[in-house]
Amino acid sequence: MEPDVLLSIIFQSVIGIVGIPGNCLIIFVYSKKRLTMSPHVFIFGLAITDLGSCLFTPAIIFQRLASYESDFLCRSVTFVNFVSVYLSAFLSTSIVVDRYLAICRPLLRWMTVRRAQIVVACCVLSSVVVSIPVFVSYKMVSFKTDSKPQRACTFDNDYSFFQALMLILLYTVSIATLCVTVIMFWKMWKAVRKRMEIFPMDTAIATTSRGHQGNVSVSYIYNHEPPVPQHVVRIASKTNKTTKMLLAASSIFFFTWAIALCTLSIPRSTLSKVKARSDVGFVIIKILNITFYINHAINPFIYGLINRRFREKCQTYLSCCKQ
Repeated sequence: MEPDVLLSIIFQSVIGIVGIPGNCLIIFVYSKKRLTMSPHVFIFGLAITDLGSCLFTPAIIFQRLASYESDFLCRSVTFVNFVSVYLSAFLSTSIVVDRYLAICRPLLRWMTVRRAQIVVACCVLSSVVVSIPVFVSYKMVSFKTDSKPQRACTFDNDYSFFQALMLILLYTVSIATLCVTVIMFWKMWKAVRKRMEIFPMDTAIATTSRGHQGNVSVSYIYNHEPPVPQHVVRIASKTNKTTKMLLAASSIFFFTWAIALCTLSIPRSTLSKVKARSDVGFVIIKILNITFYINHAINPFIYGLINRRFREKCQTYLSCCKQ
């Protein structure tokens, strides 16, 4: 077995083992609460997508180990894999847009729970539609090596149009989602920075007074904002934590997505030269190409690190399971 194949199998196995219980925890925590905010809808939808991808990991591993004899199974596994990738990209972009509306257009209140559910449904439908050329383009192909004839699930040269369409859609979706994400992050950063400049935390006004003995004392009057009701503070705190953990998850997603896109763009001739010169370099490129799958298992760790209430609910659920 080739080193890159072995490492990719180990990597995806770890993702599946870690991701299944982690995403189950997210689904359990958010299924117990009422979905009153649009971020909760996106978190729930993304967790279901990641759980489905982790449950589908054995089929991908089997494809790498033994390959399928049936063209339909080859196409189906590849099709579902691409659907999960596109769906994660669409949902992550929707999350970034939702946070942009919450930070930069708070009075608009466009993204309601109902509209968030419609957006998730549109993301599912779009991911299926753009993955149709993948289903047509792949099949089991026989080829000869130095040792013995082999079969692999790869492009079908008889459908060059669908291959070109698949690649066009892949790069179009990738570049479009990355551009939207960068623009939204830039606008959010500018909005937050502008608010910090206009509304500083507090300002001090110096006043002087002369005592009866002629001593001059200087005192400072701090101009604080009027007190905010506690329930408003709690809601704002929850929103800020949700925004932080969603933006952190989206940042990691699109960072790994960009890496995978760059490695996928390397020509096959260049890959052959790298493999001929150094097996280590070839293995590194192959591993970088699948680092995208880490997003299916990393969200529970991000949520637990940033959101204390999520961490406490997970601990409560795990303690109940032990009993």
